[in-house]
Amino acid sequence: MQFNVYRMGQIGNRTWLLEDLRGICGGSCEVISPLGFKARAYNYDAIEYIDLIPDGFHLATDDDWQDLEYTYGVKKTDCSNYAKANMYGEINIKLSMESAIRRGGTFLENFNKEITDTIKYVGKNKGIFRSLISEKEWITNDSLQNIIEGSNGFNARPYGSVWSDWISEGAFHIGTLSMFLTSTKDPNDSNSQIIRYLWSGNQGIARISVNEYDVVYYLYRCVKDK
Repeated sequence: MQFNVYRMGQIGNRTWLLEDLRGICGGSCEVISPLGFKARAYNYDAIEYIDLIPDGFHLATDDDWQDLEYTYGVKKTDCSNYAKANMYGEINIKLSMESAIRRGGTFLENFNKEITDTIKYVGKNKGIFRSLISEKEWITNDSLQNIIEGSNGFNARPYGSVWSDWISEGAFHIGTLSMFLTSTKDPNDSNSQIIRYLWSGNQGIARISVNEYDVVYYLYRCVKDK
């Protein structure tokens, strides 16, 4: 068991760690927020490293995230709409990362365009987004302008994105993006994993079933066992 100290707090019906995991293992890399806070981003294989998770906690499930979203004002009917649609009442989306690259342009531009064109972000009134993000770190674009006011509750920091093919380059789009892996497989597609995706361009949170999830490094958030 690795020793790290984390803040925790009650949100809805769960006790969450209010920081991202920092445990070191194979398949992880250090990420640094705009204000210098450090965490680790993990590839999917790292989910097998049980000693990363503090005793009495687990990697947040899709149900854990839905409870959090409901607490911050998402309709419960929307939170539970997954069986019919992957995205809170929108169409069932499977993002193919390789095909996004093949279409030309940068990966993230295509990734964001596919999300924006296909789904409605949860909390489009920006309420849930601003409730989740850290304070004075998120920006509306890749220039150091237009800082978005957040809070220090859930404290999601914009560590950016790390791709396995370009891990030596470090994180891209720091200040605008966070991606969190859940421990939940897509019940309709065993080759896809459920993630949460926060992007300042839409100031929303998206629930996405992603195939080819193993090419991305994700942040881990944990919830106390019941």
